[in-house]
Amino acid sequence: MRPKNSAAWYVSVHRLHAGLLSCALLCGSASVNAAILFSDKADNHTSLQNALSKGAWAYAEGEVAISTNYARPGSKQSYQLAYRYNEAQSFLAIRLPQGKKRIFVRWWEVRERSGDFPGALDYDWSAEKTIRIRSATIGSTGIDYCLGWEAAGSQRGTSGTDGPGQMVLFGNSTASNGTDLLRVTPGIQRGQWNMYEVEVNLGTQGQSNGAVRIWVNDKLLGERTNLNLLPRTNANIEEIWIGGWYSGLSPNPSPARRYVDDIVVSDSKIGGTVSNDKTPMPPTEVTVQ
Repeated sequence: MRPKNSAAWYVSVHRLHAGLLSCALLCGSASVNAAILFSDKADNHTSLQNALSKGAWAYAEGEVAISTNYARPGSKQSYQLAYRYNEAQSFLAIRLPQGKKRIFVRWWEVRERSGDFPGALDYDWSAEKTIRIRSATIGSTGIDYCLGWEAAGSQRGTSGTDGPGQMVLFGNSTASNGTDLLRVTPGIQRGQWNMYEVEVNLGTQGQSNGAVRIWVNDKLLGERTNLNLLPRTNANIEEIWIGGWYSGLSPNPSPARRYVDDIVVSDSKIGGTVSNDKTPMPPTEVTVQ
């Protein structure tokens, strides 16, 4: 109830707002200038078509569906991405019309495990792009920075094993820094949800002031700074693909299916609570390259 004295009411509200802001800053749960650019959960929709019609996603490619095979605690379903052959693509696309030089992408993901439901397969997920952070068009002037899995041995790991090797963040176009920028080894297991977050800061065209970072379950696994991520063009981040390609060899066995949910894009660190005690925590060591 508002106090009868309007001045007292103003002071009371002002103190409340100041207290909430101080708590948010001290707890690391908010930033004064933070902006959520995108947020979506599979539970918000009855089908992929429903999600697209609501404008949650700009578009989708390949075999994408909403599935009840896996759901995070407190949820009923997740987005399923399926790959059946070499160079198959399946992804959900986020569009950033204004374009950004720096973004953070956070999502939850689980890899299919044989026995979790009828027809579940322990496929080998090496040589698979997990997300792509890119301009709307590529060609000779567009950027495309991908996070993907590398086989533990050669081109392909061993079907059915946990941990395919390293996650690699790399440039995938002539206008991107066409090298492997950062490698981390999360050591995750099948059938368990893990929270991933990636930061890409493009910096300034032609200058080595860009940066990339990777977190798993809100633990910083690796970072690299002083990068020239715009060597040829002053491009912006305009699209984010949750999913991508299965490249190199066909999945074995097929189809390869993985599941994602609770996707957030922001201009500052997102993080979150890792509440599933069955989720394996990654090593605490930070890799700096």
